[in-house]
Amino acid sequence: MDYSEDQVYTLIDENGEEVEFYLVETTKFGGCDYYLFEEMDLSEEQMEDEDYESFLIMKHLPDDEEGILIPIEDDNEEEAVKDIFIELLDEEGFFDEEDEE
Repeated sequence: MDYSEDQVYTLIDENGEEVEFYLVETTKFGGCDYYLFEEMDLSEEQMEDEDYESFLIMKHLPDDEEGILIPIEDDNEEEAVKDIFIELLDEEGFFDEEDEE
């Protein structure tokens, strides 16, 4: 997959390590912006682990010029936003492309 430089974000994981993510999609819900990221450069072990989640949904909060990204803490909010992203990606044929590989 080709990644546009402006769609690549470096985020800090729970261990303080920098991890690069590709911005897959954005949406609004309840007046807030949400970003769906997919982790880049997965190890072979991560790709083979069925439980490993390479997707990450973050909530964008306005703060000065750029804003900040925070994890969603409310389970209901996260499920609602996840459902929106699934619908958007399904409409764009995202899942069809993965099924062909």
